[in-house]
Amino acid sequence: MFQPNQNREIINYTDFKDVGVSYESSPCTFPPHWHLSAEFVLARKDDCNYEINGKNYTLNEGDILLVWPAEVHEVVKTPQNASLILQFSSELITTHKDIDLISNRLRSIHLIRRDNSTLYRNLYENMTSCYNIYHSGELFIETQIKLKIVDMLYQIAVFAISQQISDSALMGNSSDTYNKVQQACSYIIENCTKPITQQEVADYVNFSTYYFSRIFKEYTDESFNVFLTRHRLEHAVRLLTSDNISITDVAFLSGFQSISNFNKVFLKEMKCSPKEYRKLRQQSQP
Repeated sequence: MFQPNQNREIINYTDFKDVGVSYESSPCTFPPHWHLSAEFVLARKDDCNYEINGKNYTLNEGDILLVWPAEVHEVVKTPQNASLILQFSSELITTHKDIDLISNRLRSIHLIRRDNSTLYRNLYENMTSCYNIYHSGELFIETQIKLKIVDMLYQIAVFAISQQISDSALMGNSSDTYNKVQQACSYIIENCTKPITQQEVADYVNFSTYYFSRIFKEYTDESFNVFLTRHRLEHAVRLLTSDNISITDVAFLSGFQSISNFNKVFLKEMKCSPKEYRKLRQQSQP
């Protein structure tokens, strides 16, 4: 049975900041776990069996699996050295505000089958390039890999939006509406540590509160409160890496109005308490 507090994994990137690539050392089995990093898997052999959030995925050679930050996943069974694994910090998503705006839509995309689509070709070429660059000994390896990752995220985001437009919800909205939602997201991210309200953000982009609430959900697939809380938690996680800041101070510096609310929200979303998270991170340090 999955035990959230026991199966939380802290990833330490040993060679380069925020990115890691492995192939020869990829495990044949690995129990249910989760981490704040994203993990993209390129199957190099047939019959690679994975699970994400309780759903089973069987990959054949060339198929690609996308595991997003904080998703519970498991390597059920794969052949030896069957997977090229690319892991990267969630900050590569959150620092690009236009991609972060639709990050909840990205999370609905997990399996990319081997085919001739533009998305598949881009992901396959970029993932194999990341592996080759990682082991090349060239200059600016970290930067090269991060550029490849951002390109992949862009292609996935374009695909996600095209899927949504074909469903209709965004079809009738203008680019001006999209730009205002993007401005709202930027405002929320920049002010998430303050006691901001939906009314305040709606006023900022000159929308009524009702219209803003509806259009924000259409674009982001998240409510205002969920989006705000997610960014407050991301801020809190960064502060928890410092042992010099008390957990109470972390809560208030991240925009939470009470320590009890902070603990409750953190436990629900992160599957462990702030104290447990800090302890796990300390234990994972080399």
